[in-house]
Parts: sequence; C-alpha cells; structure tokens
Amino acid sequence: MSHTVDYLLQWGAAAHPNRLAATLQDETATFGVIERRTNRLVRAFQHWGMKRGDRLLMDAGLSLRNLDVYFAAARLGATFVPANPQFSLAEMTAVVEYVQPHWLVVDAERQALGEALAAQSGVPLGVMGGDRGNVAGYDLDASAARASDAVCMSAAQPDDVQVMYLTSGSTGTPKAVMISHRAHWLRFFPGAGPALQNGGRGVVCMFPLFHMAGWMMVMHAWASHRAVHLTPNADGEALLRLVERWSAAELYCIPAVWRRVFECRQHFDASSLRAAATGTSLVEPDLIAALRERFPRALNTISYGSTEMGGALTLAHDEIDAHPRSVGLPMPGVEARIEDGELWLRSRASMDGYFRLPEETAAAFADGWYRTGDLAECDADGYFMITGRRREVIRSGGETISPVEVEAALADLPGVHELAIVGIPHVSWGEIVCAAVVLKDGHAVPTLSILRGRLEHLAGFKHPRMVVAVDAIPRTAATGQVQRARLRDTVVAQTDQR
Repeated sequence: MSHTVDYLLQWGAAAHPNRLAATLQDETATFGVIERRTNRLVRAFQHWGMKRGDRLLMDAGLSLRNLDVYFAAARLGATFVPANPQFSLAEMTAVVEYVQPHWLVVDAERQALGEALAAQSGVPLGVMGGDRGNVAGYDLDASAARASDAVCMSAAQPDDVQVMYLTSGSTGTPKAVMISHRAHWLRFFPGAGPALQNGGRGVVCMFPLFHMAGWMMVMHAWASHRAVHLTPNADGEALLRLVERWSAAELYCIPAVWRRVFECRQHFDASSLRAAATGTSLVEPDLIAALRERFPRALNTISYGSTEMGGALTLAHDEIDAHPRSVGLPMPGVEARIEDGELWLRSRASMDGYFRLPEETAAAFADGWYRTGDLAECDADGYFMITGRRREVIRSGGETISPVEVEAALADLPGVHELAIVGIPHVSWGEIVCAAVVLKDGHAVPTLSILRGRLEHLAGFKHPRMVVAVDAIPRTAATGQVQRARLRDTVVAQTDQR
C-alpha cells in the first residue's frame, strides 16, 4: 500500500467508482468521476511543465474542482498551497513573495487578481472555469479536456511535502506549515471515526478547503469510502439542510457554529446523525447538553489539534460527563505532556516545519516535542484541559490572527493616542479580536465601523469585534513591547464589570 495521499482517491475509485464522493449545493461527483478528472488534470499540469517538488499556489473559491487540483498535485509530487480567497491583493502579494510558488492557479472570479500577481512576480498563471478563448494565462479546463483520463502513476514519495497550509505568524507575515504525505496519511487513516459503520452515509463539512480541517474532513470521509458534503455557508440552516438532504451520519462543528445550529428555528430531519462532534476551543457543558437534546441518537466527542500536529487529544462520548471542559486523552500515536504550564505534543504526524523559517521552526520544537503555546492542566487520570494561550497570536474560530498586523493597519487613528490588539476569551469563538485604545482628551471611543473602514485590505476574520477604552497600554520597560497578557486581563476585568 502506498503511503501517499493520492492513493486514497485511487483506492476509492477502484473499489466504488459509482459511489457518491462529494457534493456542493446541487453539484455531485462520484469517486470514479473525480479520479478521471484528476488524471486529466495531472496531464494538463505536466503539459504546462509542472513536476515533482514544485509549489502550486491556489487562490480559488469553494468548488469540487478544488478536489481535482489537490489530488492532481499530490499525484505529481507537487506541493499544494491553498490560499484564503478572502485575501486582498496586498495579502496575496505577501504570500507569493514568501512561498515563491512555481505555479499560480486561480478560478474565474479571481482572474484579475491572478493577472496582477503574475505580472508582479512572473509566476505562470493558470485559470480554471474561465471563458474558453478568453483566459489570461494557461487554460486548465481546455488542456484537461484534451487529455486522457487513463490512470496516472504517482510520482510522489511518502516524505515529499504534500501540502503547505498558511497560518499567521506573530508579525503578520504568513507561515507555511509543511506536511508530508506520510504525516497526512497518519493523520487521517488510523482514526476513521465513530460513524464508520453507518451504511456509507456521509460527512457534512463546515470548513473551507483552504483550511487543514477541511481537507482532513475530506480524507476522514474517503478513508471509509463515504461522501463529504461541502457548503459555502457554515450557518445553521445550511448545515441542517445538508444533513437532511443526504441523510448524513456525521457533523463536526466548532462551538460557535453549533450555536448557530441551535438558533435555527426551521425544522430539518437530522435523525440520521450518529456523530455530533466539536472542539477547537473550550467546550462548555451547556453546549454538550444542547447537542444531546437536539440530536439524541448521536455520539458526542470533543477534540483538540492544530495545523502543525493534526488531531492530538480527544474525549470520548462516555467520558464527557466525568471530565467537563476537558479535551481528553492523547490520540493513538500522540504523546502529550505539560512543561512550565504549556502543552507539548509529539507525534510522527507532526509538521516538517515552517517553510523557509528555520528560527521559527526551531523555536516551535524542543527535542522533538511541539510547543503548542496553549496553557494546560492535567488531572490525576491523565485528561488534559486547555486553560489559555501563551503566544500572542489570536486564535478565533479556527483562524489565527497577528495582533501586530492589525495594529499596523490602525496606526494614527484619529482621536486615539495609543492602540493595541488582544484576544479576549469567548465561549463560542475561543477568542475574539479586541482593540484596546487610549483616547486623546475629549474624544469618544471609535466605532467598529470606523476601524473596519481602515481594514478593507485585511480578511474579515482579522477585524476587531470589540473596542474598549483603557487608561494605558502596558509595555515592557526595556523594549516597549506590548504586555498583552496584562492588557488582556485589564480588558477582561473591565468588561466583566459592565
């Protein structure tokens, strides 16, 4: 058995070519269809000049075609780098400068942005879904249509970097998390999950396909030859509609999205659900109680992980009541310990490092242990609880946000003497972005709309959701750096008193 990711699709297509593999709104595709499209795209990429070891940067909205690109790159042994389609031209320019891709692929909606990036960088541009004969760059659709769909042999090796996921660093400069074929295989294959024995019914995925979690849901479903049901809108109605339409067996949502599900007043038949799982941020007992009431036939699990490590800790259904607010025990193949209050993890499924960032990579590891930056406690039975974050990077709803990047965009805000960005604990999102401001005499606290007006070049998830006036921004005496832990405590104390 090959331990390269592309084998997963080949395996499914050989075993069940006519079985449903993926849906997106009214579009569907079987394992056989995606396999044939992937083979055509491999040949289109080869005709373009792509080869093993190249980096392919993709900027595209959610589409089933993303599956073709992902697995075609994997079969070629190229490294797939998905970008957040919310990124502006300025943000994508920074990504291109950092990643130094050999190839850039965009969809029709982002063709103009792709042209600008290609002109700036000289990176060859390919377009999917464009008008025939009116594509700036390489027409991937036309080339794939002319190609054979016969099976292509994989050029990838298990230790090749299969994907690089972009996450924010502490300065706002993106960090690309390098994950090998072998590591990805270890992440998805051993833990096919509690809904495996559900007659082939599928998995509803709330995550986009520029996120590690989105691709893990795809591979989690395909490891047991089940369909993954994608959605462009992770709201309660959309997710429940998918469960009903496809009689889905499994739905994982972060706490904030589960609360959207509970707020949906329209009735949908969700009796098919056998797994209603959650995690990422703190899970309160009231959320578990609501899941049990709404989906009484579904098992509940809580999990903890990261892009760097994949899934790491999990709390099983029958352990939740005995260990409230816990994220559970290490998953098979994962070791966990606490050093100076911080959770450290070790696993063969960990990342290879941050691309072209040796100092950051070295700082993230200690003797092979990944330093998560999360503060944790462990009870007498070995169950872990996440109590906070050591790092300055804000983690909100699965996204990572650099405070420094947002601060730079809000410099010299009228009426504000000083400003700093911190993450404030939130029951649904884990953290939310908060702007702490020291006002000039006689000036009022700026509104969120004023702040967001200066942040149009940044993705929406980086925008503040709260503005709080403080007397002073605490800083270190030697370097003048913001003491974010102290500032966070101040802001939390002020808001608690309201």
